Amino acid sequence: MIIDMHIHVWDEGYQPEGYKQGMALGAATRRWPPRDPATIRPRVMAGASDPEGELLIPELDRAGVDAAVAMVVDMGPAFGEEQDVPIDEVLAQHVRLMERYPGRFYAYFGRDPRRPDTPERFRDAVANQGFRGIKIYPPCGYRPDDEACWPLYETCIEFGVPALFHTGTASPPLDPGLVHPSLLSAVSRRYPELTVIYGHIGRPHWWRDILHIASGNPNAYLELSQWHRDASGDPAGFARVLAEMRDSVGAHRILMGSDYSAGPRTTGDRSWYPGWIDYLRTLPERGADYGVSFSEEEIGLILGGNAERLLGLAGGATTAGGGGG
Repeated sequence: MIIDMHIHVWDEGYQPEGYKQGMALGAATRRWPPRDPATIRPRVMAGASDPEGELLIPELDRAGVDAAVAMVVDMGPAFGEEQDVPIDEVLAQHVRLMERYPGRFYAYFGRDPRRPDTPERFRDAVANQGFRGIKIYPPCGYRPDDEACWPLYETCIEFGVPALFHTGTASPPLDPGLVHPSLLSAVSRRYPELTVIYGHIGRPHWWRDILHIASGNPNAYLELSQWHRDASGDPAGFARVLAEMRDSVGAHRILMGSDYSAGPRTTGDRSWYPGWIDYLRTLPERGADYGVSFSEEEIGLILGGNAERLLGLAGGATTAGGGGG
């Protein structure tokens, strides 16, 4: 079974205006001469819009992915403005998608911990709505070890579900410094029984620091989203990085993820997604070409076996700390 532990389902109304402007500015200045952000903004935002999952499911089929876990991100407080679709409606839409695509679509709760009643809403989301964990996105303006997050971690422990932390880059005005590995380590020191997933594994600047803190925590997992960029640009180099990750924490604590979001500009011939899955799937045969060795069993764990365990699909209930054995 192949499971993607990190995707997104977007619609233009899911992000605040400031975020949309930042995305358009980034796209407009990515080539020379730069373009007018206002001109390309509608195309950029519509390009990854698929709120009903109608483009996502065929793309999962094309890549041979059996199930995927969507991450909900709440950016309203970070920008001091709300998006057109309120965050609680975004969460409700993810519940509807889980009901529409049972066994194929799962979701992690996402709501700024500084909002009133977020702890109560998260508890209900896990207990009654089918959410399988929570995504913590500190670049929105809070530290992962902030006291506001403590009730969320305690709920994770109570229900045996993971907390996935964004540990990658972030676009201005979001603050990537708030995911520094030292802050993440503080969370695990306070809650050693909490199952943590390091989304993006600190790519590109802090990945070895993440390895360092994960190697000492049997309840920590590494999640590979965004590393498809490295695999496509330098296949041999990334294979060696993945081997170092495996040697540091074990294949039983690495999760395949992508950060993929389906949309009119990211599916079909424009999609990098099947290539990422194929790269990982064929590592047992191609590893020798890259100077590394991976067994079929190791890649099976990375592609889905570990995710099955965390999602409670292998032998029953979810298991906090299941990666230690």
